[in-house]
Amino acid sequence: MIRLVVAPDQRSTDRIHLSDAQVHYLGRVMRQRPGDVVEAVLDGHVYRASLEDAATLRVQGESVAAPAPRLAVSLVQALLKGDQMAGLIQQATEAGVDQIVPVVAARSIARTVSAARLQRWRAVAAEATEQSGRGQLPVVAEPIGWLRWQPDAPTIALVPAADPLPSVWDRIGRPTRVHLVVGPEGGLTPPEIARCDAAAGLGPRVLRAEHAGAFAVFWLLASIWQDDTAGAKSC
Repeated sequence: MIRLVVAPDQRSTDRIHLSDAQVHYLGRVMRQRPGDVVEAVLDGHVYRASLEDAATLRVQGESVAAPAPRLAVSLVQALLKGDQMAGLIQQATEAGVDQIVPVVAARSIARTVSAARLQRWRAVAAEATEQSGRGQLPVVAEPIGWLRWQPDAPTIALVPAADPLPSVWDRIGRPTRVHLVVGPEGGLTPPEIARCDAAAGLGPRVLRAEHAGAFAVFWLLASIWQDDTAGAKSC
């Protein structure tokens, strides 16, 4: 079923007022017509809604709370050059990340982000949420300096040649929240790595900075999903 991410100010009582881009997407791209049913993602809930007219959805029934992941992964990503951050945000959202925190690291080539680019990153996250069938929109935070970032959960720096992520994950006790820290193209500096609780590698290959974070998010959440599936089958 088609899924749309909507903002709180788009809803009034049992109506959802679509943006121009959403009107175009539903009507021109997806060929939806009045009466067709879609799903609307709003504040961590998924609503079934019918298309009342070209620009309005009518909510049907009660909201269904989107299941919260058992592990909340925050990806702390050093700013990347060009438009690499957009691709990373798309992949990380599809993998199931809870939050993306862009930081300015010591070796970051890019050091500032315009308001327009930040808005684009958030739009990319919304599109990836819709495409992947997620019920929760990840937070794309405003960029922050490395020393101003204050972690509130265990932190794992992704570093080539460090101990494998699976063993590090077990060593830190498999918390319910974790920050994965990924450096820029030139990597994290020793002081930046030392600030984290642990360092972990992703195998014998050296992944590009824009791929490592999404790969690690996917591995962590896939391992949790496999554990849950195995537990369900054993009951």
